[in-house]
Order: sequence, then C-alpha cells, then structure tokens
Amino acid sequence: MLHRLICRFGFYFALLLQGCSMPGTSAPTSNSYGSTSSRDLLSQLASCLAEVRATSNQSFTSSCAALHVSRLRGITLAQLKTSLGAPGISSDDYIHVPADPKAPREPYECRWAFYNLPEGYIGGGPELQCVSPDRATCKKVRWVETQ
Repeated sequence: MLHRLICRFGFYFALLLQGCSMPGTSAPTSNSYGSTSSRDLLSQLASCLAEVRATSNQSFTSSCAALHVSRLRGITLAQLKTSLGAPGISSDDYIHVPADPKAPREPYECRWAFYNLPEGYIGGGPELQCVSPDRATCKKVRWVETQ
C-alpha cells in the first residue's frame, strides 16, 4: 500500500514539475508559432533584419545570430515571409534536376542573411534557414554559417 502511494506521489510530482517549466524552454511543437515567445522572437528577428539592411557598404553581423531559433519549428513559410520579408535566397532561385527522375523531390529551403559585407568583398555570415519538405511548414529552423 505504501509503495503504491509513493509511486503515485512521484508520478504527480513529475507532472507538476513539467507544468512549471520555464516559458520558451519546452520542446517545440507544431503550433509553437502561436506562443508569445515565438511572436517575440519573430519580432526581434525582423528588427535585426531591418538593422542589417540599414547598414550598407560596411561589414556588419547581427547579434540575433546568437538567438535560439529552433522553437520556430512548425511555423508556416507564409508566416515567416510575412514577418521577415522575402528571403535572400530560396529553392525558387535555382532549378534542381535529379539524375534519377524517380528520386524524391528535394525539400524547399529559404534563407535570410543576418550579415552585410562591403561592396566587392567575398565572404558570408549567419543565415536563418527554413527547410520545408511540403513547401508549407518549416520542419527545421536553424542558423547556417556561410563563408
């Protein structure tokens, strides 16, 4: 009897701890875009992009590249493009012809550059990447460092 009581207490205690987790630290879900922290993150990213675009002909890297963007997983491409504007590069910019016509289609990818280089410079920096197998929802949102 006592053993059952202790097991139940442990189970309910674990549920209580899970419910008290800090906002923004839970595992991403398919509807995480609707959370306040995700909207705040999108707003912050949009602000940083505006800052990048305002710095012309000088080397600049946004501090937003240090943000954890994986919680945007599940956001739609439309929502991302509405918040950040048109991506700098996407799968729409090139044509991929697979060697095997029966090969599965490559996932759709788009990126926003969070850096600026002076005119004539060659290099790269942090880019926000969305990968979408269905061309509708971002299954991966991450930083990619280009060179």
